[in-house]
Amino acid sequence: GDWASQRDGQRERETGGQLAPLVDEALGKRKDNQDLRLAYGIIVTSLIHQIYMLFGLLGEPEQVISAEIWREGFSMHFVIEYPNDLRVTMGWHYLSHLKDYDEEYAFYGNRERVMINFPSPYFRNFPSPVTIQGGDKELSWKKRLSFHTGRPSRMNCWPFMTMWFISRGRLAAALKTRSNMPVFKKR
Repeated sequence: GDWASQRDGQRERETGGQLAPLVDEALGKRKDNQDLRLAYGIIVTSLIHQIYMLFGLLGEPEQVISAEIWREGFSMHFVIEYPNDLRVTMGWHYLSHLKDYDEEYAFYGNRERVMINFPSPYFRNFPSPVTIQGGDKELSWKKRLSFHTGRPSRMNCWPFMTMWFISRGRLAAALKTRSNMPVFKKR
């Protein structure tokens, strides 16, 4: 359908009916801002999964540094502060005519980079590729791993990532020293 009908349908699904009083309460004085209503609905029904993923990997955030909503609530961008001077950027975009789900987490450090891709949150047995890059002087290397667990793809590499970060101490060590501080980017 056209943009207006998609927008109105999403607004009703995300913030109407039984959800309306809860959205009103959450937004308070700004409850009549239709773009903010839609963005809030998307955050609590869709983006919440990424927020939980970040909480599992990085712990509790300290604050939201900036938040921007545009395209009538269908696009959002956030900068979030975590302990030890760590920053996360997170973007969410509804592309009405492009049916291609893409969820990627990328952690950037001075010596290593880890990227995780989730091709779909719903399909079982879809691979969840994880790429680890590093280097030493003139030599650079890249390892590509793929996980198939019979669970939805978002859950495929969670055990791996937890094991990798904890057992090798990479995240903890990176967070302790500013010289090897990872920067997280979600797109």
